[in-house]
Amino acid sequence: MDSAAVEAKGYQPIKADLDRLNNMNSTTDVLREITNLRITGSGGALFGMGVGPDRKNVIKYIPNIGQGGTTLPDRDYYLKDDTRSTTIRNAYKNYLQKMFALVGENATTAAASAASVLKIETTLANAQMTRIQMRNPNATYNKFAVKDLTATTPNMNWAMILNDSKIVGADSVVVGNPAFLKTANDMLTSVPVQDWKSYLRWNLIK
Repeated sequence: MDSAAVEAKGYQPIKADLDRLNNMNSTTDVLREITNLRITGSGGALFGMGVGPDRKNVIKYIPNIGQGGTTLPDRDYYLKDDTRSTTIRNAYKNYLQKMFALVGENATTAAASAASVLKIETTLANAQMTRIQMRNPNATYNKFAVKDLTATTPNMNWAMILNDSKIVGADSVVVGNPAFLKTANDMLTSVPVQDWKSYLRWNLIK
């Protein structure tokens, strides 16, 4: 590997993608960019998604939609207030700031971007099931018709999301944590687009 050439290029290879994310101006833009990052292998923002055997009808495959969207290993890293957890969160925030600085943001903007990411990820973590809760196979199997899931989370057009994700022909999905998706749905309108820009830029950077 020509490491010197890599260092010389800096963040230029992803600059066009960062600029595109910075031009988002609507909830639809946010959803489409989340899908774009996923299908290009550049991130798994907001929720988890994949296709696998239907656990209650294993001869068929079905889209599975789960909680996700966070960077640290577990929800507790965001929510616990013990010394170890606080130290890790502070180190993560400093790391975020440094990474945003490496893609050209000044100190003030990088700090604001880091705060936006941490706020979004903490909200998502708070909506996630615990590891113990996820051990219950019945609690994590919630089958929805695509149109019914969209009715439950009206800011998320699942027919559009699945189509943009190159998943065609699915009329139903399995949701691991419906309450998490309701939180994500509400966040799409309660969180300013400017904060989503920082969050999705981070998903690309990392």
